[in-house]
This record gives sequence, structure tokens and C-alpha cells, in this order.
Amino acid sequence: MAGLTLIGFILRRSYDAAIVTAAVTLVVIGAIFRPRRLVGWLPAIIVSIVWIRISGSMYDGYNIFRLRMFGITAFPMIAWPTGLAFAYLYLVPLVRIRPWPLRWLLLGLVYSVGIIIAEWLGYNMLGVHLDAGRAYRGWPILNIFHCPWWMQVAYFVNGIAFMGMASWMERNEHLREPARSASRSAPRNAPRNAPTARPGKQDEDQNR
Repeated sequence: MAGLTLIGFILRRSYDAAIVTAAVTLVVIGAIFRPRRLVGWLPAIIVSIVWIRISGSMYDGYNIFRLRMFGITAFPMIAWPTGLAFAYLYLVPLVRIRPWPLRWLLLGLVYSVGIIIAEWLGYNMLGVHLDAGRAYRGWPILNIFHCPWWMQVAYFVNGIAFMGMASWMERNEHLREPARSASRSAPRNAPRNAPTARPGKQDEDQNR
């Protein structure tokens, strides 16, 4: 909660600083509380790099983001992996159905709803507008996805592909959990060794 408050405060000053703070905060929280799930950054970065390369010049500019990296706005380069890593950190563990393709399907549906909500909040509430999106009307009623059709499709494909990678990575997670539980409970259930009397003291007691 404190992290969200900090990001909200920074957001009022600088959108660029806010997205960088969000990414750093997520890494720190993951390292402290869920270090095993930091591996989720790997597929998140892979998906993001592939998408940024495909998108070409579409991310050349935003109305409120000024920080640039490698000739394009830094916002998508930070937001995509951060959002996907956040999903691996908190969303993926909530869905524990098997087999993994079924888990992938459900996570893909949840992501699809989530990206629509995130797009609506970003465009209509926060006022984040892609410069190249001025030429596109976007979805009616919701007023979102102001970009070409292939880019709209990619917004869903990116996350669904990531959820597939995450589900495959954790396909055997249910087999490892009993072992972890047993290792945690072993020290508490281990019998305590009774103290042994010193040989000298035992001989003295017998001679009395």
C-alpha cells in the first residue's frame, strides 16, 4: 500500500518517474517477499523485446511521456515487462488448475479482461495517449485501443503468449509443493534427543 501511495504521489509530478519507480518497486518487493518468482521477469522481458521490435515506429511518442531510450519512448519498454512480471508475481499463483493448457486458457481470459481495463484506465482516466494513435478512432463506447488492428491483436497476443510460457514453466509446481511443505515442517516435528548423563556422574550415582 505504501508503494502505491508513493507511485501515486510521483505520478502527479512526473509520469516517467512514476513508471520507473513502479518497476523498481516491483523488483524490490519480489526479491524480498517472493524471490522464487523473480524468474517471471525472463519471459516478460523476452515477450516485450519481441513486441517492441515488431511495433516499429508506433511507439515514437506519447503525449505525457518524455523519457526516451534507443530512439523510442521508454514507457512501453518499461511498462510491458513490469506489467507481465506483476502478473507472474501475483496473478499466476492464484490460478492453480491443471493441466497447464487449461491453466493457460483461464489465465489468458483473465489477462484479456485485464488489458481492456488497463487500457481504459490509461486512456480515459490518466490521459495516456499514443501520438500515432491520433489517426485511429479506437473502440466505440470504451474509447480505447487507438491503434491499427494488428497492434490491437498484439496487445492480446503478447499477454496470452506470456501466460502460456508462465503456465508451462509451472506445469510441475504441484509436485514440488509437498516437498517444500515437508521440509518446512520437518524441524518442528523432529524428535528432540534426550540429554545423556555423563559417564562419571552415572558411576557415582550407582556407587551411592
